[in-house]
Amino acid sequence: MNKLELIGRIGNDLEVKKIKDDFNILEMSIATNEKWKDKNTQEEKEKTDWHVVKFYGSTVDNAKKFKKGDLVKVSGKLNYDEYDDKNGSKQKRAYLHCFSIEEGLKKNDENTTNI
Repeated sequence: MNKLELIGRIGNDLEVKKIKDDFNILEMSIATNEKWKDKNTQEEKEKTDWHVVKFYGSTVDNAKKFKKGDLVKVSGKLNYDEYDDKNGSKQKRAYLHCFSIEEGLKKNDENTTNI
């Protein structure tokens, strides 16, 4: 099964791109944070990862309700774009093909991982 869920903050202003008269695409970036306490040093650690999320067709309307900085939960499947870079080499970029988006959990509900 290919299912992925992310909870994070939207990192860009949203722009809908019209592909055909009746088909739109919206791409956003989502920042997810991971916090933990190092077991050896007891030092608090934090890491931010950025994820590309794409909405197609009717799911675009749901995504347009949100804005940069909003905490959201997105669900979908992992896909890949293939392209040629500036040197002509084949590259792949992972993205979440999103099926649903909703308001994310409040700050005190976010998970903390202890390593």
